[in-house]
Amino acid sequence: MRQFPFIFRILEAVEIQLPKKLDIDALSLILKVSRWHLQHEFKRFTGISVGRYYRLRLLTLAIEAIAHSDRRIIDIALDFGFESQEAFYRAVKQAFTVSPKHFKRDPTLAKLVGIPKIDSNYLQFFQMMSEHPPVEEMFESQELVGVQQNFSSVFFNSQALSTKVTLLWDNFNKATHDWRHEGRQYYVLEYRNNCSGRSGQFQMLAVCDGDEEPSNQPLASIELTARTMWRFSLPNSMYISSLFIYLHHVYCYQHKLTLNRLPYVWKLEQSGSLQFRVELKPTLELIDLPSSIHHLEKDLTLKPEQSGCLDIHTIPGNLVQKSQRLAYILEKYSDCLSAVNTGQVQLLIGRADSDGYTTSHDYQVSRFIEEKSDRAVKVEAGKYLKCVLIGTLANIGESLDSLYYSHLTESRYVLVQGFEWITCAEERSNHEWYIELLIPVAKR
Repeated sequence: MRQFPFIFRILEAVEIQLPKKLDIDALSLILKVSRWHLQHEFKRFTGISVGRYYRLRLLTLAIEAIAHSDRRIIDIALDFGFESQEAFYRAVKQAFTVSPKHFKRDPTLAKLVGIPKIDSNYLQFFQMMSEHPPVEEMFESQELVGVQQNFSSVFFNSQALSTKVTLLWDNFNKATHDWRHEGRQYYVLEYRNNCSGRSGQFQMLAVCDGDEEPSNQPLASIELTARTMWRFSLPNSMYISSLFIYLHHVYCYQHKLTLNRLPYVWKLEQSGSLQFRVELKPTLELIDLPSSIHHLEKDLTLKPEQSGCLDIHTIPGNLVQKSQRLAYILEKYSDCLSAVNTGQVQLLIGRADSDGYTTSHDYQVSRFIEEKSDRAVKVEAGKYLKCVLIGTLANIGESLDSLYYSHLTESRYVLVQGFEWITCAEERSNHEWYIELLIPVAKR
């Protein structure tokens, strides 16, 4: 703790130098310490080298400038000390996995992936992690039930998040008021959605284990398969934003790990402390596809603009897992799957209006029949990854989650707003399905 004032002096000196080129020797003179002492102490109390922290902060300010101004990317690149747009593109992609153009199109993304200025909460949290590092353990398979609610990222407003979590548990208590609660375990599950990178919105569920009992509202049922997870311990909720800085920029970076599957699992202990669990996997140059993905095209499929009839239907909001929504869609449109498989009909998952690119986007499906008439609706042209899936719907759902929120981050493509197209769906033996899916993407 005694060193925190010194670390804050370094942090302030770095911020003052931005966006000038970092000069460690000049910084050492200003702070009246040796170059070695400055670098050693900063890394010891933050887990990040001075040079890397400066680079991340520089690029964070740069992508924020892209997100919130109309200036050309090349002009912003030059302002932040890059000699060319190509060098700037490489630096941004290396730090944040996507190229600068995505921050102009999706300004919210800059807030989600950038690193905020390190504060006292983070320094305290890093000390805790140094003394009590994350533990790898088995999370047993569980059937959970509860209520869901939509949230915005902690990096937007941490106080608002805390207030909404309280409301989430209030809703859970109302829905399960008459249940027998003895011996149950309680968790919060955190899921991402197709919209999350652009809108900063996601879903959280207050859930418990044990048998589902009668309720005055539809409940979400979640089946979590057994998995190895890393458990992080937090004294309380004020360290949540610090946790994600540490997770992404220190722990995963140092151990060459990345997210494998959702959800994040939170558990509040009686002491008030929080247990956070996440499933991680090694970051590899050669990546195996998730188990139910039989084939993923290397090149993009271009679908031209089409006009036709959209028969729109809303999927129940308590079907949180991808597998549940797929099962609902295939059951609802079971009478026209033969027409889907011959190309006469196609099923589109998602909302047509851009204002609807929130968590509700994943809960709308349309039967699309191409036609030319005065009442026809235009579906914009787009680029897609063709994905062939074979397996049970439960396995297919988990594989798609891994593809969207893990595998694609290590690929040439990033998920973008648009429809997911089901162009073929055949039920086979042993409850297995063969599904062809077009996924809207853009190059990183």
